[in-house]
Amino acid sequence: MQTIIELSNSEAKEYFLRSRSYCNIELPPYFSFTEILEKVSNYLDKKELSQITSNTMKPYDLDDVNYSFLNNKDGALSWRPFQIIHPVFYIQLVNTITEPDNWTFIINRFNEFQENEKIICYSYPIVVDDFLIKESTSQITNWWMNIEQQSLQLALEYSHIVHTDITNCYGSIYTHSVAWALHNKEFCKHKDNKNNHKLLGNKLDKYLREMSFGQTNGIPQGSNLMDFVAELVLGYSDHQLSKKLSSINISDYKILRYRDDYRIFTNSESDAKTLTKLLSESLFELGMSLNSQKTFSSTDIIKSSLKEDKWFWIKHKQGNRSIQNHLLLIYNLAEKYPNSGSLKKSLVKFHERLSSKTIHLADFKVLISITTAIMLKNPSVYMICTAILSVLFEFIENPNEVDKTLELIRKKFSNIPNTGHLEVWLQRMTLKYNKDIEYLEKLTKKVLDKNTILWNSDWISASKLKSIIDSTSIIIEEKIEAVEKIITPQEMKIYFSSNTYIADVNEFESVELSY
Repeated sequence: MQTIIELSNSEAKEYFLRSRSYCNIELPPYFSFTEILEKVSNYLDKKELSQITSNTMKPYDLDDVNYSFLNNKDGALSWRPFQIIHPVFYIQLVNTITEPDNWTFIINRFNEFQENEKIICYSYPIVVDDFLIKESTSQITNWWMNIEQQSLQLALEYSHIVHTDITNCYGSIYTHSVAWALHNKEFCKHKDNKNNHKLLGNKLDKYLREMSFGQTNGIPQGSNLMDFVAELVLGYSDHQLSKKLSSINISDYKILRYRDDYRIFTNSESDAKTLTKLLSESLFELGMSLNSQKTFSSTDIIKSSLKEDKWFWIKHKQGNRSIQNHLLLIYNLAEKYPNSGSLKKSLVKFHERLSSKTIHLADFKVLISITTAIMLKNPSVYMICTAILSVLFEFIENPNEVDKTLELIRKKFSNIPNTGHLEVWLQRMTLKYNKDIEYLEKLTKKVLDKNTILWNSDWISASKLKSIIDSTSIIIEEKIEAVEKIITPQEMKIYFSSNTYIADVNEFESVELSY
């Protein structure tokens, strides 16, 4: 597998224009952005944004150019904003970034960021050719093989480890810092360069601001392209940190970074504190900060290399368990370690168990209740829990009972804000029971009404382009007809691949329970 920075400019352009690169949010298989991306790309060709922009209304005057998709984070009041970028801005960004000279310049910059072999980034987007496997699946495999396994190995060389990450990373990225990452901060701040619109970094900065109501804080989260932009800024931070460390002659260290997650290895407590301080300063200079609540150090590198949820699962997984006891164990895991990786993996295995065996469940109502309780506080597992519910709903014989149970589930979430992602998957589950059930989330309305508008295009002067954006469907009717009542493991394979992730960690974690 290749990372994005190993591709040619044409290969990178093809990669970024994939539907799943454009939107990497977990959505049912009948959502596809391929057609609209192709049409907009063909129309724009080499046109500049100014050629299709209205004289009376500008994109930065509108706060809904991109489609915002809010996802609850903790089952309470915390939420994470995902965005599906306006297709015109997305294509403009892709065209600009992958222009041959620009792409060469960007890759050379990434190569500079990697010159210090003691600071290693393992989160460059992975390019996967298998359409059944989502890039994020391979990213998780990369995490396990390179971050966790190397952390365990580094216990031979180092005595101290510091774990830390960035607070609200994507929401904190200063759009100007994209230009700084490409050209250096001092260069960009010079009066001759500050407003030089020919500079690649300034072009990207301008696009990011114009699509976001003129705001300079934050970049959209929800696409592989923005993951790439984030890596550019974080790579620049690594580069600046490396300079600081060289200036004070600290060399006995290793830093592993996966996006905004850092593991710092040293052989003394003082060096660990110094590196953490300098990292904090490097990020502060770019408008970001470390999360003090998630920053901790340890002299037990083996124990702290594995996350606590993983240790819990290893400790409690053994033994023959009934279906209900299996799910109760997962519920306990969810209570102790909400939204954790082990929770997601354990639910995937539970779903596989339910789906692979012909069983009679007298306690299916209890299982529905437990699954709903897990979902309530763990938005990261909405998709897999909905898939579990789709299996359990098959045991309900009375159609009226199906409607009643669904209404009870929806009522449970009625007081929780920003549950659009849940609604998308509840709609997937209920499509074959009652396609006409109405939900509030716009993406669910798009399934029922193709005329539902996601992006505000009032700033576009070209009527043909506006028509393409408003009328091109992102719903594949044939796939809606093809889906079954039960959400199968195969349907979710694009997000959870047994061949790439679960299988790789089974031997290490023994995720599979004995029955």
